[in-house]
Amino acid sequence: HNLRKTEQHHLSLRDSIIRQNVGTLLADAQLLATLHDSRSPFSIQAPALQRTLVDSFTMYCRQYTHYRQFRGVTAAGREISRVVCRPDGTPAVPSAERRDSADRALVQSLPALEGEAVSISGIDVVSDAIAVGNKAMPVIRIATPLRRDTPGERLFVVIDVDLRRLISDVLLDTGQGGTMILVEKN
Repeated sequence: HNLRKTEQHHLSLRDSIIRQNVGTLLADAQLLATLHDSRSPFSIQAPALQRTLVDSFTMYCRQYTHYRQFRGVTAAGREISRVVCRPDGTPAVPSAERRDSADRALVQSLPALEGEAVSISGIDVVSDAIAVGNKAMPVIRIATPLRRDTPGERLFVVIDVDLRRLISDVLLDTGQGGTMILVEKN
């Protein structure tokens, strides 16, 4: 009976840690979506908007280790800005190296997002060329529209989140060792 209560307590604690971390990720996405002046019209090609996104993305990369990359993506899936979070700095990716993401499931769901809606992908395992040894990394992607009061082009903030730290936090904060197993990616 006591063992069952202890197990339930640890599960409850892990659930609380996950919910708290996901809440923080969602709040960060919402904040990034409002960092420009939403009342003034903007062009996706405007250097000022791209600079604001790159500066904001870079700040988050430097402050938080669980972010892998940030992108400004059009409804058609074209990246207009990307910052990859690297231990040795957080450079913006030159326009020639940006990708067309139109084929990704998350990007295909972007046009349906309105207002403060947020889309969270299932867990994806990617190869991390940034890390030593090109290690596999569990990642989720969070997307939300850039807030604006004027009609026109739509832009979305897409954040790749490295889940290794969240998984480690869950195991460490509960005082329990163990192995987490991905049962279903969603």
